[in-house]
Amino acid sequence: MRKKASHLLVMTVLALSISLFTGCGSNIFKSLESAKQKTASEAIKTGDFSSALTSSQAIIDSGATGATLQAALIDKGTAIMGQQNALPYTLLPTLKTLADNPTSANNIIKTINENLTISVANAITAADALNYAVNLSTSTNIHITGTVENIVLSPSLNASAQFRRGFANATVVIKMTTLYLDISTDPFNVTRNSTAVSGDKTYERIMEYLFTAPRTVAYYAENAVDAFQKSNVLTSSQLDVVTKLKTCGTNFKNLNAIRLNDNNGTFQVIDKNGSSIMSYSSISFSSSDNESVRNSKYRSAAEQIIQSLNN
Repeated sequence: MRKKASHLLVMTVLALSISLFTGCGSNIFKSLESAKQKTASEAIKTGDFSSALTSSQAIIDSGATGATLQAALIDKGTAIMGQQNALPYTLLPTLKTLADNPTSANNIIKTINENLTISVANAITAADALNYAVNLSTSTNIHITGTVENIVLSPSLNASAQFRRGFANATVVIKMTTLYLDISTDPFNVTRNSTAVSGDKTYERIMEYLFTAPRTVAYYAENAVDAFQKSNVLTSSQLDVVTKLKTCGTNFKNLNAIRLNDNNGTFQVIDKNGSSIMSYSSISFSSSDNESVRNSKYRSAAEQIIQSLNN
């Protein structure tokens, strides 16, 4: 009798175990994922960005999908920026100053860079996570943990997440640019960043570094403006300021096209509408230019691009 009872108990436990994996088990795992996600979100609210990053990364690595994955990516990007004290809403007063005083001393790249200590690598990781979150859509293949995953989820983000995405992408543009170029404003001058550039890293090669595929300075500039527009957080004058980053990316892209064309072509700075800014002289490049002449032309073009942000 005891053997039968024991056997029945074992069978009952086994049946319950099977039901957990085949039936309500998926709900249990979803609850566990939600608990982790809540931990990440709550940690961000309290400024515990290290815990938030650990928790959100665990969810991403677990193979989470749908809204759970999207929320984890948003939390990851936010946590990385927060760890480096790069807090999105500190940008607003700076943008107001830039919008009210568009002078060479208030160049957007130089001014914002002075208040950011985050590295280029960390800014890129944060921006990529937030861009992944917004770009995921039905039947989209995307690299999340080293493998291609097919994700089904809504591409929409709320205003707060879009603003964080905009800030992260803008930070990449600013940090990528200032990694290689020093900007002085009294008088205005652009030179190679001697601490980051050495050897054969000429101004021509700097264009190559800014446009290393697949994601370039222009890519992050476009994502920055797209996110800021969708956030509806900025005033029209503040949005005009950040839109200059996209124009900056486009100008650098056009300059890089000359490099890709065997250093042949004419460069002319354009404004946000794609029109030439005639106050800047066009610069003609030729493959017959010696290295010194060519390098001088790339430096002059880079200086025009940065200075045009104050127009």
